[in-house]
Amino acid sequence: MAATTTIKSYHGSTGATTADVTAARFKLADNDTADTNNRIPIPASGTNYSYVKHFALNCSTSPSSLIDTVQAYGDGGLATGVQMFMQDHAYTDPTSQTTTALGSWTNNYTTYTSSAPLSLAGSISNPSTGKIQTNYLQMQMGIISTASAGVMSSETLTISYLES
Repeated sequence: MAATTTIKSYHGSTGATTADVTAARFKLADNDTADTNNRIPIPASGTNYSYVKHFALNCSTSPSSLIDTVQAYGDGGLATGVQMFMQDHAYTDPTSQTTTALGSWTNNYTTYTSSAPLSLAGSISNPSTGKIQTNYLQMQMGIISTASAGVMSSETLTISYLES
């Protein structure tokens, strides 16, 4: 029987708080509430950054045998003035990186496509359940001066895996 999977978002200084998500808003707050609070302001120059988001694929029922080859990719484009950074990485306090890009990230979201996805290390086998990835899919949004005011349209992020 196929496993039941969800995408969880992790919060707090250690990632101990989790929530199942189907949508998340990048903003200046450590939550996934899809509202217009805590917006990222458009700077006159430079870049303003969101809090870092942490996502992981989870099994709520065990796979028949194994889940591995976890990958993530976007839908190919972003609005003008919007940057998106993503990487496979250990948990980092999301409130600690709002003035600079996390680590040595580059604006790379649009380079990860279905034909060239970001590989996320980890696997889970029967009879286990829980977090599949070794690390987390970390994402952070950057807003530069050429961005338009208002709520941007949704972007699709796909997290895929193989189950055997």
